[in-house]
Amino acid sequence: MLRVNSQSLEYVKVPVFAKKLGVAYDPSADVVKMTFVQSETLPVSPTWYSATWEDTTGGHMARCLVGPTGAVQLAADHDPWFVFVQITDSPEVPVIEAGPIEVY
Repeated sequence: MLRVNSQSLEYVKVPVFAKKLGVAYDPSADVVKMTFVQSETLPVSPTWYSATWEDTTGGHMARCLVGPTGAVQLAADHDPWFVFVQITDSPEVPVIEAGPIEVY
């Protein structure tokens, strides 16, 4: 589980492996957003935060700047936070559960 200090300003990164018709696909032209919720179940209308793409060797990472002055500030009073990624493609808009993070 990723651990993030509540006073730290850093990217929370999620690997994304995209395929179209069974072939690896570069999703970096697609709009990507992330949300951080206090339940494993995604609420009906979560707040989605702007994210960006980071190219890596062999794949892509969706990333959202978290912390003071970031896209979102997560409180340390709840553990864990659950991370979801939304990718807007056409016609699909998948929502991917990325897993929990601990904010201390």
